[in-house]
Amino acid sequence: MDRALAVDVGGTKLAAAVVGDDGSVEASASTPTAAAADGEALFETLAGLVERVREEAGRPRLAVCGVGCGGPMRAGGSRVSPLNIPAWRDFPLRDRLAERTGLAVALDNDAKALALGEGWVGAAAGWSNFLAMVVSTGVGGGIVLDGRLLDGADGNAGHIGHVIVEPEGRACACGGRGCLEAEASGPAIAAVTGRPAADASPEVVARTGRLVGRGVASVANLLDLRLACVAGSVALGFGAPFFAAASAELEASARLSFSRGAGSCPAGWARPGRWWGRLPSAGAAWAAWRGRSSLAGMDPTYPAEGEAYRDRIRAFLTQQLPEGWAGIGALPREEVQAFAQQWRKILSEHGLLAASWPAEVGGGGLSPLEQVVMAEEFAKAGVPVGTGNDVFGIQMVGNTILAWGTPEQKAHFLPRILSGEDVWCQGYSEPNAGSDLANLGCRAVLDGDEWVIDGQKIWTSAGHLANWIFVLARTDPDASRHKGITFLLVPMDQPGVEVRPIAMISGESEFNEVFFTGARTPAANVVGEVHGGWAVAMTLLGYERGEAAATMPIMFRTELDRLLELAREQGRADDPLVRQRLAWCHSKVEIMRYLGMRALTRYVKGEHPGPDGAISKLYWSEYHQVVTELAIDILGPAALVPEGRWPASSFQADLPGAPNDPASWVGTFYNARAGTIYAGTSQVQRNIIGELVLGLPKEPRAPSQSWRDDQKAAAAPAA
Repeated sequence: MDRALAVDVGGTKLAAAVVGDDGSVEASASTPTAAAADGEALFETLAGLVERVREEAGRPRLAVCGVGCGGPMRAGGSRVSPLNIPAWRDFPLRDRLAERTGLAVALDNDAKALALGEGWVGAAAGWSNFLAMVVSTGVGGGIVLDGRLLDGADGNAGHIGHVIVEPEGRACACGGRGCLEAEASGPAIAAVTGRPAADASPEVVARTGRLVGRGVASVANLLDLRLACVAGSVALGFGAPFFAAASAELEASARLSFSRGAGSCPAGWARPGRWWGRLPSAGAAWAAWRGRSSLAGMDPTYPAEGEAYRDRIRAFLTQQLPEGWAGIGALPREEVQAFAQQWRKILSEHGLLAASWPAEVGGGGLSPLEQVVMAEEFAKAGVPVGTGNDVFGIQMVGNTILAWGTPEQKAHFLPRILSGEDVWCQGYSEPNAGSDLANLGCRAVLDGDEWVIDGQKIWTSAGHLANWIFVLARTDPDASRHKGITFLLVPMDQPGVEVRPIAMISGESEFNEVFFTGARTPAANVVGEVHGGWAVAMTLLGYERGEAAATMPIMFRTELDRLLELAREQGRADDPLVRQRLAWCHSKVEIMRYLGMRALTRYVKGEHPGPDGAISKLYWSEYHQVVTELAIDILGPAALVPEGRWPASSFQADLPGAPNDPASWVGTFYNARAGTIYAGTSQVQRNIIGELVLGLPKEPRAPSQSWRDDQKAAAAPAA
């Protein structure tokens, strides 16, 4: 049996369950929603419920996690802001659950999840056109039309709570007056009557039923729906009198020929032996399987608006690039950096530098689709989307400040990142904390209104070009490994920071060691909570550029075309063994393209990269070692004394337009050796795939104590 982890987030309770693919609930747990709790405490409560039901179900292999959550939310559920949970405003619930559970997470509106559950195992089973709605602390709904759940632009379709039922009624946050949310929700009833909804008089119960029936009739008249299934603490608490009033109003108001006869019923009413309280879990599970089908699928076509934006980007490139442009790799090596800086200025002037940032903070405000199209066309034209350090400044720390930063941090740092005044690098890895990042030991101690930092970071890419570094530091060594870490923004132009280059096999020094000796940064430069930096760090690592799924296949296809030309130039194109190896490379690049299409389908829908991203990293890094070895074999003796232009980048393929000479290929061969190490070694990627994608048993670990105790245990001699 396939099983899903189901999570239901409501204004009155949090719930989790393990649900089988037949709708059976194998284990469940719930707790009241502590609306006054801070966001992290509330998430830990939810995570505790998840762990409890997994344990009670015997820790079965779970295929996916589905979440039903109160709205509003961003497209794909990447950020949620449940109205009755003030601590979760723009909260990255989907990403946090993916990190905690190791599962791909599909998140949808709770009322839409209920609609899925109703159509699967509830009162609407066998119906193709129906509405499921929740009347509780809020009023929401989900609509199934012609057998398909309606989503809408941002996933909020079917929100019946804002259907007007009393034109001169109470004002609502939506801007209207007299909508169901303002008239029939629990808080609205309490505001009008001065009594909790549970103590409502028979007149209030009947009025609420009539208003709900009137709202359902409006939707039935519009969409030709045949059934409304109603759940929620208010509706089910009011019981039979509420449903009698709703049915009577529905019969009186749904009088069109096609809507006449539409009915309403309590959620779960048509399925004896089941009860409505489990339907949200079943619905969340079905949202998971629905989401998994979209995760697994791919759409190789772009909608019309994507192609229209492609035309705009192509026109921009034609206008801004010199005639005869062959790619940045065709420039003399010493001119590459100057071009990149000038190109960065042009992008900034046209709002394309920080394409994903909101326009109000200076970004491009582009949709995921537009970002992908722009990245594709830039890759084809052989131009960058910024400088090397912009990966750390714009993509990583900039996005993290947008998500976690204070208003003061946003106002100070974001403009300086865009202007290039602040150039960033990353301070994560340490000699004893690479793949096991939570073992980091770089210390920070609060001294008045400043943090004092001592320790070391390593493999700091482009650290020699940066003047700021974001640092994960150990601020509470007596806490567990993950809970005593703080995310700090640290200026590098101070006496306590020393950058030492690391020489690579190519002779270049792209990486560095960074040593902190009494370095200082203001206490105001903490992002997130003190001792709560692990959650911030995981958010940052989640900012993988979805457009890489589009650009990587283009980059490796361009490189393979160069290799084919090299084989012709060297007289090896007719060698049957070389041709066989080239054909193998061609097949791998095509598979990479299809993997990219699948990832792009997710990204354009606003969905978060799941653990299957490890497949792509493992795939391209191991492929790249093979293809560059073939290049060296084709070059033969010329590879021993390489001449020509060395690669300007230490990562992946040489720049587009690079000359097809021995130095370019030998340098790329060197770079490929590191590809299976940086950004997670191949061994780590295989562990992720085994444990989180295939569901294999996890590697056994000794129980963790505090970080300090762990260090003592590791240093103790073996018995």
